[in-house]
Amino acid sequence: MTLATVGLRTLNVDFENDFNSTVVTILDGAYTLPDGRQLAGVEKDLALTYGCRNRAVHHLSGGRVVNRRFTEVRQPPMNTLFLAVECLRVKVRRPRGRSGTADFGFMMFTNCVMFTML
Repeated sequence: MTLATVGLRTLNVDFENDFNSTVVTILDGAYTLPDGRQLAGVEKDLALTYGCRNRAVHHLSGGRVVNRRFTEVRQPPMNTLFLAVECLRVKVRRPRGRSGTADFGFMMFTNCVMFTML
């Protein structure tokens, strides 16, 4: 998994120029990076999450493609969240009086889920 800075810059420009078209191209598995590789798997999820996050920060609407292909668009951010939780699996000590360790990744995931339910 190497989504280099050049790839991110290209993605960013493409999302800024035509968000809907870029999302469709990525969802269809046809997006090509400057080095000739096509996005797939985790890189595809990260790219879509990156683009949707940036779109949400700067625009009030999600774009037409979000409405038309919602089930496909909603899964990559969830996959990215799960990946982050897996990567953050750091053991932390529990307060005195309690035995064992707490899973930091699981705690972060639980907090994210609770936050989204508000």
